[in-house]
Amino acid sequence: MSFQSADDAKAGLKKMTAEARRTGGAEAKPLKVSSGADETDAFTGPHTEGMIRAGSALIRLESENLKVNEHQPYGDFAKLQIDRLNRTIEGKTSFLLV
Repeated sequence: MSFQSADDAKAGLKKMTAEARRTGGAEAKPLKVSSGADETDAFTGPHTEGMIRAGSALIRLESENLKVNEHQPYGDFAKLQIDRLNRTIEGKTSFLLV
């Protein structure tokens, strides 16, 4: 998602995170994810969600059945998404080959 400004994206991140944590309930536990973004907020519980802000853009990552000790692949995926976003902002073609 993109916003008019970084401040708008910060407000969006705060709102999305609050809503996601309510949905996760008491089982939602903080998850440290290093993504290289301006801001990251993630949690794991019944499902795992990460909200990542880079400038005026937000990326939402979501997965199910992620065990707490398996958070590193989640961080790697977050970094991949930030890299793709930055390449797009720079006007470079971004491909993901699987």
